[in-house]
Amino acid sequence: MGGAGGAAGAAPAGAWIFLDPLEGWRAWGRAEGELRICRGGAWQRLPLENMAGLGIATPSDGTNRLSVVSAASLFSHDGAGHQMKINKAAAGQTASLLLQSNWSGRAELGLAGSDDLSVKVSADGAVWTEALVIARATGQVALPAGATIGGAVPYTRANLLGTVSQSGGVPTGAAMQRGSGANGTFSRFADGTLICVHSLTASTTAAVTWTFPSAFVAAPCVTGTVQAAVLACVTLDAAPTTTTATLSVRDKADARRADVMRLMAVGRWY
Repeated sequence: MGGAGGAAGAAPAGAWIFLDPLEGWRAWGRAEGELRICRGGAWQRLPLENMAGLGIATPSDGTNRLSVVSAASLFSHDGAGHQMKINKAAAGQTASLLLQSNWSGRAELGLAGSDDLSVKVSADGAVWTEALVIARATGQVALPAGATIGGAVPYTRANLLGTVSQSGGVPTGAAMQRGSGANGTFSRFADGTLICVHSLTASTTAAVTWTFPSAFVAAPCVTGTVQAAVLACVTLDAAPTTTTATLSVRDKADARRADVMRLMAVGRWY
């Protein structure tokens, strides 16, 4: 191959023939050790920079200026490491990795519409749900769609205290619930434990009835202490039910006393 603008030569049958190269001719430059192309009357390197697009085993287009069809793609290091960079023009733009199924989006990881890292998922490529957000300023992780562990909702500060509930013996609400009223206070727990407490003044003439501030699923264990100046104790005048207990304060002579009782009932709410 000749120099810039030089003719191309060939020697069939022992005689050299020189031809002026035409636009687009290609030739191997032996001295340069590279493929050249005739452009503008000169032999030039192939245009591998500032190309409009590059397609490997598939055409590129105006949007996908680099297109590759392959079983895998490898980006390896040239030294200690390797970085792949995806840049966007402004915070409100998108720099992300989009995962598709049959050309329909299913998951997106990156900076989508903000500078916070997010993970979004979609069932149809049209409606998207933000599953995870990591705040750029603090690193705090948010789960906008909620989370489960083994199919169950984990307990956090947000749902530790609230209304307890259950379905088929499986907790579905908060971990603990507390309430109070004229008949005392109660604490319900997600495992089914129910504790009721109350202060009640006994009578010298008859047993008094304590209606529990929260009903039990079965008769609870009822205990109590008494504030008395003499030896006395709290007694049950009848077996407790799921909703009430009848109690008295009696001294060592079995006489009723009108002292204050500190009562507790422990059982289950399911």
